[in-house]
Amino acid sequence: HRHTPFPPRTPSSESSRDRKDSDPAGIDESSTDLTKKEEEDEELQKTSAQPQTPNRPPSPSPPPQSSSPALVPLSQPTKIYELYVPEDDEENKMRNKTINEVINTERDYVKDLEIIVKSFLQPIKEQKLVSDKDISAIFSNVEGLLTFNKILLEDLIAKTKTPGCQLGECFLQLADYMKMYSIYCSNTQLSNECIANQKKTNAKLNKFLDEKKNELRQESLSGFLIKPVQRICKYPLLLRELIRNTSKGTGSNLDLSQLQSALNKIEAVVATVNENKRRAENSEKMYSIHEQIEVGESLQLLAPTRKFIKEADLTEIAEDRCTNLGKSHYFLFNDMLIRTKRNKNLNLTKKKWRAETVIMLEQMYLTTPEMTAYAVFPNTFDINDH
Repeated sequence: HRHTPFPPRTPSSESSRDRKDSDPAGIDESSTDLTKKEEEDEELQKTSAQPQTPNRPPSPSPPPQSSSPALVPLSQPTKIYELYVPEDDEENKMRNKTINEVINTERDYVKDLEIIVKSFLQPIKEQKLVSDKDISAIFSNVEGLLTFNKILLEDLIAKTKTPGCQLGECFLQLADYMKMYSIYCSNTQLSNECIANQKKTNAKLNKFLDEKKNELRQESLSGFLIKPVQRICKYPLLLRELIRNTSKGTGSNLDLSQLQSALNKIEAVVATVNENKRRAENSEKMYSIHEQIEVGESLQLLAPTRKFIKEADLTEIAEDRCTNLGKSHYFLFNDMLIRTKRNKNLNLTKKKWRAETVIMLEQMYLTTPEMTAYAVFPNTFDINDH
């Protein structure tokens, strides 16, 4: 597969309807309003005793277009909505609007990735504000995502210059490469924890992040780092909308087939990303619990198939259902329940909890005895083991 470079666009080829506000569904009526205004000016000039010349400042010449999508100035309050395909084609109006939304949002997303790399990752690395290990933990493989999405954006824009504008081929050819998002999304919790820990002790990094936040429309580093997670989940929605608005005529059968195949692949990627993210979060939670609970040598808390489900304080009562025996902290896993008490002397151990009872779920059953008139603790249950 050969990637087509960005086609150069000259300022003269752009008309007033080639630029719109950030609302993808809005219709630009500025050219119509301007025509009406000019007609009214002409009428006034005909009836006036002295001809008048409209006092309008000369239109500034548009900036030169580069061959690749440049970053929008960070001070610009609104994003530019560009018409890559015309939206006044009645037969393909909704399809073309969806195509423009796909490409405009992809272009804006690439700009966000460039901000992560050029405004955060590279300066932090150059200034050695954190260690290389922490840089890897915070930013994961975001540079790889930037390279991939630049290629995708190039291919999408190139397709708008071809008959039929069949975007399905772009997504179908690159769908397998989206698996790299699994690595990034699985790392999000570690990234957030690393940033939080650095903010507690790293004054230089805090100063850098505050300065960048002021430059970048008050958006924080964490706000930018979540964008790849949001984007990978957005692709199936955009493809479904594109499929829905693609007619089933003979000329569109190929694109429909490719769009559907691309959607199936990307949905499988998203499902894998979500599952790997859940596993990574569970592994991190299991390790965190392992560091908090003091257990005997006979119990191996970390196990490949063990999953954390829930933890909570439970009030324990005597058999008479009236006497409060205090609270214990319980950890529930997919295969066992651990009852713990808080360690009173943390000077001797760094463990927050001390395991008192361990019950394997296959040996445990619950009963809900009848409540008596004297019971003061409703909704109680007994934990029993064989």
